[in-house]
Amino acid sequence: MECYCSGTNCPVDATLKMIGGKCKTLILRHLLSRTLRFGELRRLIPQATPKMLTQILRELEGNGQLTRTVYPVVPEGGICADAAGR
Repeated sequence: MECYCSGTNCPVDATLKMIGGKCKTLILRHLLSRTLRFGELRRLIPQATPKMLTQILRELEGNGQLTRTVYPVVPEGGICADAAGR
């Protein structure tokens, strides 16, 4: 998809770079409604390999779109969308 904005700070281009790509929108859609564990996301998005899912989640976390919480007891952790990802 090509954007025809007149400046270098095109909001459409920036958005596509952040959420474009394989499975990112599916992940964000599932995380908007509730916090999920990694295994739950794997079951909801079977076309994403564990490696791919891990890479995407790390990228979204690095962008500030996700928050990963590790709990000291089972369940080990959950992932939820931040306000920036909503």
